[in-house]
Amino acid sequence: GVGGKRPNHWPLFQNLAGNPFCQGHFLSQKLSGKGEHKNLAPFTRSLNGLHSNRVEQTIIDWTKLAGNDEWADYEVTGNYLGNPGISTWAKNKYMAKPAATRVAKANLLPGAAAAGGPFTAATAAAAEVFAKAWIVTYVNNTFPTSIDCDVKFIKDTGGANYKATAVQNVNITNDF
Repeated sequence: GVGGKRPNHWPLFQNLAGNPFCQGHFLSQKLSGKGEHKNLAPFTRSLNGLHSNRVEQTIIDWTKLAGNDEWADYEVTGNYLGNPGISTWAKNKYMAKPAATRVAKANLLPGAAAAGGPFTAATAAAAEVFAKAWIVTYVNNTFPTSIDCDVKFIKDTGGANYKATAVQNVNITNDF
């Protein structure tokens, strides 16, 4: 599990946009991954399911083959190149709230005072611009755009000899 570990400002993001996301493990607990910040990121449920079913389960199955002489060299890299799909979704969820709620939520964000806050009904447009910019920055820095999963399967062929496959790469996008 992830315990109480969440990205910085996660409650603020949830307050603005809701939470159809899960804390995904770059390296599954079943493969010795830990519930630490460096191993966790917000994943869409789609990414989490594809990562588990297309990659992790294949590795788990390989390493459990009879004879226990199979290994996997496995690495996952999060790519942070922006995520317009999640940003747009979150901005739309924020904008669907009543105007007074949008203003109140914008005032809770880090940097609101420097951006002209505290915001009021008279400065609601500025509050919305600030909150939407905060959402885009937060998503781009917190949600991986995709993950690259690189795995090489290794088999003990006996006599201190090993045979490895070529590195296999799977890229999975973090979007709805």
